[in-house]
Amino acid sequence: EDVPEDVPTEVQPVELEENLEEEEEEEDELTVDLDALPKMKVSELKDILKALDLPTSGIKTTLIERIQLHFAEEDKQEDDVEDEVARYQRRRKLLMLRRANC
Repeated sequence: EDVPEDVPTEVQPVELEENLEEEEEEEDELTVDLDALPKMKVSELKDILKALDLPTSGIKTTLIERIQLHFAEEDKQEDDVEDEVARYQRRRKLLMLRRANC
């Protein structure tokens, strides 16, 4: 079968950027085993602190406390957001019930 000259005969692979946003978010996320901190070297603790944009000065116990405090604050912020969402959902449900009864 004759193929016109202007039609490419080979297919070039195309790289797809699937879930690019998810991958970028995962790269930004730092997971730390807080129970393992005391077993880590000071240099490893400082690497974690650098990744978190936190000060790296101090003795080992200070570095550990700084990391623990960071994640405790982060957890509290997430809990606060979850609480606010739950309150909003309860208020919305209550309003819907009131409208249904009117």
